[in-house]
Amino acid sequence: MARIYVLGNADAVLGFSLVGIEGHATIDPADAAAHLEELRWAGDVGLILVTEEVADLLRSQIAELLADPSAPLVLEVPDPGSVPELGKLADALKRAMGIPL
Repeated sequence: MARIYVLGNADAVLGFSLVGIEGHATIDPADAAAHLEELRWAGDVGLILVTEEVADLLRSQIAELLADPSAPLVLEVPDPGSVPELGKLADALKRAMGIPL
Protein backbone atom coordinates (compact mmCIF):
# COMPACT_ATOMS: atom_id res chain seq x y z
CA MET A 1 0.00 0.00 0.00
CA ALA A 2 1.36 3.42 -0.95
CA ARG A 3 2.16 5.86 1.81
CA ILE A 4 0.94 9.44 2.16
CA TYR A 5 3.60 11.93 3.18
CA VAL A 6 3.45 15.63 4.06
CA LEU A 7 6.17 18.18 3.38
CA GLY A 8 5.63 21.58 4.92
CA ASN A 9 5.96 23.83 7.93
CA ALA A 10 6.08 22.44 11.45
CA ASP A 11 2.41 23.18 12.23
CA ALA A 12 1.17 21.31 9.16
CA VAL A 13 3.42 18.32 9.75
CA LEU A 14 2.29 18.15 13.37
CA GLY A 15 -1.37 18.34 12.38
CA PHE A 16 -1.09 15.57 9.82
CA SER A 17 0.90 13.42 12.24
CA LEU A 18 -2.11 13.43 14.56
CA VAL A 19 -3.98 11.34 11.97
CA GLY A 20 -1.04 9.05 11.30
CA ILE A 21 0.56 10.74 8.28
CA GLU A 22 4.30 11.08 8.56
CA GLY A 23 6.12 14.08 7.24
CA HIS A 24 9.10 16.39 7.22
CA ALA A 25 9.00 19.94 8.55
CA THR A 26 11.01 22.48 6.59
CA ILE A 27 10.82 25.92 5.05
CA ASP A 28 14.38 25.81 3.71
CA PRO A 29 14.39 25.66 -0.12
CA ALA A 30 17.41 23.34 -0.42
CA ASP A 31 16.16 20.95 2.26
CA ALA A 32 12.64 20.88 0.79
CA ALA A 33 13.96 20.21 -2.74
CA ALA A 34 16.24 17.41 -1.54
CA HIS A 35 13.46 15.80 0.47
CA LEU A 36 10.97 16.00 -2.40
CA GLU A 37 13.50 14.32 -4.70
CA GLU A 38 14.05 11.58 -2.11
CA LEU A 39 10.29 11.01 -1.86
CA ARG A 40 9.99 10.85 -5.65
CA TRP A 41 12.23 7.79 -5.79
CA ALA A 42 11.20 6.17 -2.48
CA GLY A 43 8.97 3.67 -4.28
CA ASP A 44 6.40 3.35 -1.51
CA VAL A 45 5.06 6.94 -1.52
CA GLY A 46 1.89 7.47 -3.56
CA LEU A 47 0.76 10.92 -2.42
CA ILE A 48 2.85 13.88 -1.28
CA LEU A 49 0.99 16.69 0.44
CA VAL A 50 2.92 19.96 0.19
CA THR A 51 1.91 23.14 2.01
CA GLU A 52 1.51 26.34 -0.02
CA GLU A 53 4.56 27.97 1.54
CA VAL A 54 6.82 25.07 0.62
CA ALA A 55 5.15 24.56 -2.78
CA ASP A 56 6.06 28.15 -3.66
CA LEU A 57 9.72 27.16 -3.17
CA LEU A 58 9.43 24.05 -5.37
CA ARG A 59 7.26 25.07 -8.36
CA SER A 60 9.51 23.67 -11.11
CA GLN A 61 10.22 20.44 -9.24
CA ILE A 62 6.51 19.91 -8.52
CA ALA A 63 5.67 20.55 -12.19
CA GLU A 64 8.16 17.82 -13.15
CA LEU A 65 6.53 15.37 -10.76
CA LEU A 66 3.03 16.18 -12.02
CA ALA A 67 4.16 15.57 -15.61
CA ASP A 68 5.58 12.13 -14.76
CA PRO A 69 2.83 9.48 -14.53
CA SER A 70 5.10 7.11 -12.60
CA ALA A 71 5.88 9.70 -9.89
CA PRO A 72 3.81 10.14 -6.73
CA LEU A 73 0.89 12.55 -6.97
CA VAL A 74 1.69 15.94 -5.41
CA LEU A 75 -1.20 17.86 -3.89
CA GLU A 76 -0.78 21.37 -2.55
CA VAL A 77 -2.63 21.97 0.71
CA PRO A 78 -3.32 25.28 2.42
CA ASP A 79 -0.99 26.42 5.18
CA PRO A 80 -2.52 26.29 8.66
CA GLY A 81 -4.54 29.46 9.16
CA SER A 82 -4.84 30.34 5.46
CA VAL A 83 -8.01 30.36 3.41
CA PRO A 84 -8.02 27.48 0.88
CA GLU A 85 -8.54 28.20 -2.80
CA LEU A 86 -11.01 25.63 -4.11
CA GLY A 87 -9.80 26.12 -7.68
CA LYS A 88 -6.35 24.69 -6.94
CA LEU A 89 -7.78 21.63 -5.23
CA ALA A 90 -10.37 21.06 -7.94
CA ASP A 91 -7.69 21.33 -10.66
CA ALA A 92 -5.45 18.84 -8.85
CA LEU A 93 -8.28 16.34 -8.42
CA LYS A 94 -9.26 16.73 -12.06
CA ARG A 95 -5.67 15.99 -13.15
CA ALA A 96 -5.45 13.02 -10.80
CA MET A 97 -8.83 11.44 -11.52
CA GLY A 98 -9.82 12.91 -14.87
CA ILE A 99 -13.17 14.03 -13.47
CA PRO A 100 -14.09 17.73 -13.24
CA LEU A 101 -15.73 18.88 -10.01
